[in-house]
Amino acid sequence: MLSQFRSLLTAASIALTACATTSAGPDTEALRGCWIERRGADTLTMRWFPTSGEPSAWTGNMLLYTPGQEPDASVYEIVPAAGEREQWGWAMCPPEEPTNPPCLAAYFGRGDPVAGAWFEIAAAPETLAIRYVTEGGEGFTLFNGQRDGCD
Repeated sequence: MLSQFRSLLTAASIALTACATTSAGPDTEALRGCWIERRGADTLTMRWFPTSGEPSAWTGNMLLYTPGQEPDASVYEIVPAAGEREQWGWAMCPPEEPTNPPCLAAYFGRGDPVAGAWFEIAAAPETLAIRYVTEGGEGFTLFNGQRDGCD
């Protein structure tokens, strides 16, 4: 599933090539901390913290634990996107991909359809959901979990 997500992300048509800092945006503090989702035998964990040296950017580490396999790790950043529509003004980027990967629009809450694809992030005190949505409104849930203690 993660490789499928990476392929979709790479092929996304609204790549944001410049992810710069702005001061406007929603309160992202609800992202902070550790999260867990159980999908049958698999377990996903996420950790979100402010990016070192970038106070308005957030780094998220996701691990997929499948019995009998090494964990599959992914890293994401949520950054303010300069020059974009104020309704979202954020982008989610997978920084571990080679050659400056594309960033996609990221909405805190329900997204406003744009050409291509985007992320919808719903962060509450005890739950976190991140959904990848395509132009036609289809997509998949990247993560849907509950708050967990950080080890």
